[in-house]
Amino acid sequence: MEINREQTLSIFCELVDRLRSKREFEIIEATYSRLRKHGFISSVEDFIDGKLVEGSIEEALLFRFHLAFMKSRTVDNLPVPDDVKDTPCTLEELSKLF
Repeated sequence: MEINREQTLSIFCELVDRLRSKREFEIIEATYSRLRKHGFISSVEDFIDGKLVEGSIEEALLFRFHLAFMKSRTVDNLPVPDDVKDTPCTLEELSKLF
């Protein structure tokens, strides 16, 4: 049984979704780089610029890569200092600060 390009891209869509939910951004970036290096997919920049066929599986995959790259750069990924980690913070405590 031979897998075509569309099926392969579909598998990568699922893979990127799962890795993104587990915050495995290094693996996602490495996967993207390898696919780009071998000319298997267009760039995220092409996706952003609207240069892909709308509704295509490649567009869907690049959308997922784009989401992962954006999520990897969010504040959620900043390290939490040890003195703040596991410190409860209620609305009452916040109102005292502000």
